[in-house]
Amino acid sequence: MSESEKNEVPMSEPTSTPSTPSAAEKPKKIRDKVVKFMCAVLLALIFLLAGLIGGWLIGVNSLDDRARSLVWLLERVEANYYREIDDEELYDRLYAALELDKFCTYYNEDEYDSLIRESQGNNSGLGISVIYEGDAVRLYRTVYNSPAERAGLEGGMYLYRYGQDAEHLAEVNSGTFMNGVAALSTVTLEAGFEGGERKLYTVTRESYSAAYCEYRDSESSFRFRGKGETVLAETEQGGMSSLDATTAYIRFTEFDGNAAREFRLCLEKMKERGRTNLVLDLRCNGGGYLVTLCQIAAHLLKNAEGRSPLVATARYRNGRVDRYTAAGNDFGEYFTDTSRIRVLADENSASASSRRPVSSPKNLIHSRRPSGSDS
Repeated sequence: MSESEKNEVPMSEPTSTPSTPSAAEKPKKIRDKVVKFMCAVLLALIFLLAGLIGGWLIGVNSLDDRARSLVWLLERVEANYYREIDDEELYDRLYAALELDKFCTYYNEDEYDSLIRESQGNNSGLGISVIYEGDAVRLYRTVYNSPAERAGLEGGMYLYRYGQDAEHLAEVNSGTFMNGVAALSTVTLEAGFEGGERKLYTVTRESYSAAYCEYRDSESSFRFRGKGETVLAETEQGGMSSLDATTAYIRFTEFDGNAAREFRLCLEKMKERGRTNLVLDLRCNGGGYLVTLCQIAAHLLKNAEGRSPLVATARYRNGRVDRYTAAGNDFGEYFTDTSRIRVLADENSASASSRRPVSSPKNLIHSRRPSGSDS
């Protein structure tokens, strides 16, 4: 045998080099991986479904008889009522039943977000709230610095006709008014006080910075104007003849947004104009932030001791007690020892405006909304 023949490797013997999978073996391996993956996913879904069903059963079984009856009733209504029920409408009616008194209301997520924006002074719309008296519609109030207020509309006016312009006016009806107004970017309103002259007012929907205070004395009136950082500007209303030369009047509509700053600026205006007595009007003030109440109280606590006197105490059914203290103590900066402060309130003065704090998210206290509002 030659030397070259000795070194040859027989074709039948395997070499150390790995063999390449055949075309038939590749799909099999891929199928195995897919099957394993699908089994893992299916197993995870089974565990998830079991957890959800178990949680649902635990949740249902933890309800008392009345709650289970309510769930059963909702299921029967959705399945058997003679017409299709809109879920939102159905649940809105249920939530409305939780409004235990006129100072209590339920807000869904969108309404609550809108409420928070408005409570910070970031409003949009016309700036009106209305109440219904049978078929009649009356302005509950117009938001200071809103398009409606700048157009001359005032709380207490009755609304008689409305439309997109003076040539297309329809009679105001309590059942359709707010929806009709909501469809218009600019609205013309025929309005006036009961027994008084009716006038046309044109209001355009826009974003605006709500204001919450108005200052008046025997000679002049001031309201806040502008966007963002509002300024106290003199109006054409003139003074309030019923006030004497030592007394100022401050109308306060809500404890929201820049209200504390506005109140302080009104007190500075009072001091600048030599007034030492105050009439504080909180009628129809639905409340607001307790922190705003504490900032305002800092200016009104005669003979209070310390830098942060106690303003209010909240006692809860579970025994918890929260104490709210003033954000300062500077009564003497604006008033004298003989100054008198008179407060006007009515049945619509609620929560922080009537010093009755209650528990709520972020200490936000609000009365129930008027019958309709377009902030």
